[in-house]
Amino acid sequence: SIPNLTIGATNFEADSGIVSWTDMPVTSAASAGTEESYSALIDGNSLLTIFGRSNGSGGLTNYGVGIGTTTPFYGLTLASTTQPQLALSAGAGLAQWTFRNAGGNFYLSTTTVAGTATSSSAGLSIIGSSGNVGIGTANAQSALHVFNATPVLNIQDETSTNSTLLLNTSNTLGTNTIGSQLQSLRTNLPAAGSNELAFSVSYGSTMFERMRLTTQGLGIGTTTPFYGL
Repeated sequence: SIPNLTIGATNFEADSGIVSWTDMPVTSAASAGTEESYSALIDGNSLLTIFGRSNGSGGLTNYGVGIGTTTPFYGLTLASTTQPQLALSAGAGLAQWTFRNAGGNFYLSTTTVAGTATSSSAGLSIIGSSGNVGIGTANAQSALHVFNATPVLNIQDETSTNSTLLLNTSNTLGTNTIGSQLQSLRTNLPAAGSNELAFSVSYGSTMFERMRLTTQGLGIGTTTPFYGL
């Protein structure tokens, strides 16, 4: 055996086919739970680790590959406490998309074109302690928190001139039922037309419109109001 060996670049022979790089045998002499791993380092820093735990019978459990960590607990673990753990790049001159776990919170953001810094706000965030989802904000205060300088929510039906928002409720059997409906209606087609807003509630599986807002006014019990109310 050679305790330490300094070598230059290594190469496989041309057209080597499927080859093995290196191996660490594990025997039953290693008690169950013993960590077994080897790492590739640069300047003393471990960048890539092949990891497993002995099962006490000559095999391994908890196989994993670690990047930035020497103790991966999953098939692939990317670790960093100072920057995003994963970036997706489409080449030079384009911003990258980064994924980051920071303090148990998940952030999906874009970077500068140079890729040296993330954008000021997260495109998508999930707060670990609450499960709240944020779009355009890293500090989601509710189950879904959308933040933007322009209209924050745009609902459009690709197959219809009308757009519908359904609000579901749960009945005593625990199944979802349609509770109420808010619908944007395009009228007077194909001319320039106008938009109307209809408010409906349901009984069983049937929806009943109870109020409509048009350019003429607000109608309760009618879909064609001619006055303000």
